[in-house]
Amino acid sequence: MAVLEPLDFEDHVLDMKDVELKDQRGTGPGGQHRNTTNSCIVATHLPTKISVRIDERSQYQSKRIALAILAQKIADIQKETKTIARDKTRKLQVGTGQRADKIRTYRTQDDRVTDHRTGQTWNLRKWMKGEW
Repeated sequence: MAVLEPLDFEDHVLDMKDVELKDQRGTGPGGQHRNTTNSCIVATHLPTKISVRIDERSQYQSKRIALAILAQKIADIQKETKTIARDKTRKLQVGTGQRADKIRTYRTQDDRVTDHRTGQTWNLRKWMKGEW
């Protein structure tokens, strides 16, 4: 049986001391406004080196969108690593369901019980009575 963790609906909040923000001039068409305004934002998450570049009409808008996208990318990476670790632990607990995962073998023909964890063997009739 596997126990699932509850879903987390909270938005991921970035620590701003881990984020480097740079403003620069945008590229593409736009004429004088584009050539004179630093409206493009490049947000870099320093611990992971993930970078997002957003070029909107205003610097405020670019910054807001860049931080939202960066936070989502960091949250996705953290969720993925947590999922991988949880799945690995769960697989170790549940096993594969194959024959090799068995704990004991009961052989009525030979009147014996074998515990595969310890390697011990008992008489089946005595074991069923609790006399082992």
